[in-house]
Amino acid sequence: MRIRFRTKILLSLLLTVAALLGGALIALDRAYVRKVEGMVGERYAQGRRNFDLSTGRVREALEWGCDAISESSRFKSVLEAGDSPDHVEQAALFEMEYRGVWAQFLVVADVDGKSIVRCRAPRGASREEAKRPTERHAAAAGGTPPEAALVQRALAVAEELQAGAEGLEKATAELREFLLDDGRIYLVVARPVDDEGHLRGVVVLGAEMSEEVANRLHETLVGEDAAAFVAEQHFKGASFPPALRVEAEAAVQDRLAGVGPGEEADLECVIGGKAYRAVLSPIQRRGAAVPIYAALFVCLETFVEFRREMRELTVGTGAVAVVLCIFLSVAVARGVSAPVLDLVAGTGRVANGEYSARIRIHSRDELGDLAESFNRMAEDLASKEKVRAVLNKVVSRDVAETLLKTEDLGLGGRLVDATLLFADLRGFTALTQGMAP
Repeated sequence: MRIRFRTKILLSLLLTVAALLGGALIALDRAYVRKVEGMVGERYAQGRRNFDLSTGRVREALEWGCDAISESSRFKSVLEAGDSPDHVEQAALFEMEYRGVWAQFLVVADVDGKSIVRCRAPRGASREEAKRPTERHAAAAGGTPPEAALVQRALAVAEELQAGAEGLEKATAELREFLLDDGRIYLVVARPVDDEGHLRGVVVLGAEMSEEVANRLHETLVGEDAAAFVAEQHFKGASFPPALRVEAEAAVQDRLAGVGPGEEADLECVIGGKAYRAVLSPIQRRGAAVPIYAALFVCLETFVEFRREMRELTVGTGAVAVVLCIFLSVAVARGVSAPVLDLVAGTGRVANGEYSARIRIHSRDELGDLAESFNRMAEDLASKEKVRAVLNKVVSRDVAETLLKTEDLGLGGRLVDATLLFADLRGFTALTQGMAP
C-alpha cells in the first residue's frame, strides 16, 4: 500500500504529539497522586498532633489531681492511721471535691501495691456525675487489676527517691498509661504518697476515653475526619454518628484480624458511601494483655474530588492541545509536502520533454534551495535541447550526437586524402529563378 508523503508527515507529527501529551498526562497524574498522598499524610499528622494535645491536657489535669491528693496532709494522715477502705475512699473523694479534681477512675493502693479503694464513674452517668468516681468497683475475681504494674512502678520510683537516687523526676512523670478496665479505656496517672520520707501508698487517677472525649477530639479534626478508641476489636469511644459506627467498627475488626497484637495497622474502607483511610496506633504499654488502639479516620472524599477535578482539567486541556496540534500538524505537513509535490510534478513534466517547466519557491530553506536547483537544471536542459536542434539543422544527426556527447571538442582538425567534386546543372538558374524555394 502506497502512503503519501503528506500522510506520513502528518502521522509522524500526530504520533509524536500523542506520545508527548500522554507522557505529560501520566506525569501529571502521578504528581496529583503524590500531592494527594502528601495532603492525606499532613491531615493524619495534624490529627495525631491534635490527639496528643487533647490527651496531653487530660493527662496534665490528672497529674495535677494526683499531686494535690498525694500531697494533702489530711489524706496522708488517713493512710498513716490505716483507716478502713470506706474512710480512705471518703478522704480521697473529699480531696477531689475540695480541690476541684476531675476524674472518672480512682485507685488507692497500700505500700504493698494492694488496692484499698477502686472506684469509677457509673456507666451512662450525666456530665456532672461523670466528674467523680462514685461507684465502688472491685477487680475481677482472682485476677490482677490492670493498674497493678503501674502501681508497682510508682512504688519502685518512690523507694529510689527515698534512697537518694537522682534523675527520677522524669521517671515520676512517666507514671502514666492507657489501660482497659471492665471494657472501658482509661488514661491513668499514678503518684506515690510520701509523708516525710515514709511511703504511705499510691494514688491513681484516670479519665475514661469515652464518646465525649472522642467527640471533643473530633472538633479539632478537619471536615468529616473521625477518631475512635479501640479495644477488644470494638469501639470504646468514637466520634462517628450511630448510623456509621457499625460500618466503621466492622472495617476495623476485619483489619485487626490480620495483624499481630499491638502492631500498628492501616486500612482503606468505605463508610457511609465515602472513602476513608485509617491508622490504628497502639497506645498502651508493651506487654499489655489486651491491645488498645487510637484510630484516626481521614475522609478521602475531598482528595478524591480534587484528584478527579485535576484529571478532568488535565484531560480537557490535553484534548484541546490535541485538536490544536492536529491543525498545526496539518499545516506543517502541508507546508513541508507542498514543495515536494511541486518538485515531483515538475520532474514529471521535464521527463516528458517540457523543459520550460518551473516550480514555485515556497521558502528560503533547504526545500527552497532544492526548488531553485531544479529550475536551474530545467534551464540547462532547455539550453542543451536548443543546441541539439540547431546542430541537427546544419549537420547530420550522427555528427550532432557525437558533438554533444564529446566533453572537450577543442579546436583543430586532421589531414586526409579526399576527392572533391564540383558540379553544376546547365540552365538550372534560368529554370528555377521563377519557382518557389
